[in-house]
This record gives sequence, C-alpha cells and structure tokens, in this order.
Amino acid sequence: GNAIAVVGTDVYFAGDATGAAYWKNGVETELSVDYPLQASDATAMAISGGDVYVAGYMTDNYNGVPIPISTVWKNGISMPIGPADTNRITSIFVDGSDVYVGGSQLQSDATTFACYWKNGVIHLLTQERFSQANAIFVLDGDVYTAGFIAESACYWDNTTVTYLKGQKANAIFVK
Repeated sequence: GNAIAVVGTDVYFAGDATGAAYWKNGVETELSVDYPLQASDATAMAISGGDVYVAGYMTDNYNGVPIPISTVWKNGISMPIGPADTNRITSIFVDGSDVYVGGSQLQSDATTFACYWKNGVIHLLTQERFSQANAIFVLDGDVYTAGFIAESACYWDNTTVTYLKGQKANAIFVK
C-alpha cells in the first residue's frame, strides 16, 4: 500500500493488488486500466465531496511496446497525465474542482525537476536539477509542496523555496 485517507468513519487505502486499486473499509475497487495484464500502481489518494481521486500509473500499449502512463483516476475512471518514465507522481490534492498532482518531471539529460500538475497542466517549481515534490497542499489559492532539491529538504510556497534541515521532506500541511 502507498496511501491512506480517512473521512468520518471510512478508511481508504490505495496501492497495488494485482494492479492499481483502492480499498474503502476493506472492500477493494480495481482501477480502470487500458491493458489489464500490464503493470499499474496507485501511489497517492485524496477524497473530496464523496469523490475518490487516486494518482499513480497504468501501462499503455504503444505500437506493441508497453509504456507506463502517469494517471489520475476519479471514481475509478482514468485521466492520463503523460508518460510515467518522464513523470513521477508522488501526491494529490483536490481543491473544489481543481486537481493538483505533485511529483517531478525527468528531462532528456536524466535530470529531474520538481513540479506539480493542476488539472493536467504542468507547473515547474524550480530550475534546480535533481528536485522533486513529495507532498502537495493547497490553501486559499496558494500551492504548497514539500520535497527536496539535490540532497536538501525544502518546501515551496508557490515557487518560493525554503530550505529545511535534512535530505528530503515527505509531507506538508498548512493551516
């Protein structure tokens, strides 16, 4: 399992059984994938207004070649973001009708850049190489992410970075 959420007395858990899935109070829901015999995994989840959002990847078939695709599922229906070999999805947050997904994007020179996607549109957090957003939170229109740049923990308030002690930050909550 990779993610957990609690809403009232309901406990949600997301991960990989025989593919991407989530459980509500122990009852499994398999997430839709285009090619069920290919790999898929659920890495993050959020619950909003009775809707279940799960982020992760599924594998698509491109001219006979399996390609992992970063994906957000809303109530089990997939919404691809882009190739998982260039996008790493680590977190998800829902604010009204807006869906934010945190992670990193791999460039052609093998460097990664911290970013988030808002409704599928990418927003880079930094031009610093080897960075990643591990958690995301939205409050009053401001996007807060936590992660790392190189080997330094940090968080971003929109795109303004604050460095922390340690090598990486894995969670963020704003009040």
